[in-house]
Amino acid sequence: MSTRLKKIHAIAAEAVDATRADEIIRKVDSLLESRKSEAVIELVRQYNGELSRILYAFSSFEKDVEYDLNTDTYRVKVTLLGDELEYLLSKIRFLGKRVRVLEGDYLKRRMLESSLKSLERYGVLPMDEEE
Repeated sequence: MSTRLKKIHAIAAEAVDATRADEIIRKVDSLLESRKSEAVIELVRQYNGELSRILYAFSSFEKDVEYDLNTDTYRVKVTLLGDELEYLLSKIRFLGKRVRVLEGDYLKRRMLESSLKSLERYGVLPMDEEE
């Protein structure tokens, strides 16, 4: 349930004891942790020179970047809330062939769906008869 801000006429502060406040904070933290998911995105080695541009695309997410010297590849581990998945997908699509999703089943499935739809739209694959 939500209330539009313009419908709120007044607010008043209420005292909350420290024990209750700590309990609320623990519940909120627990809820946020349960909604978090992770994805690992690898930069295609050919585009290592564009690292700063690619990392900028992921700047609104919590992330860790790892570099593998043996394979000369960067991997970005993105941590996000469930409702941010579609936004992350838009960033991955924007980057196109520069990145590859290594971990994150939902992201892989959605990328496959959109790729198949694009191939059908441009006549590379036959259109689905069900649509």
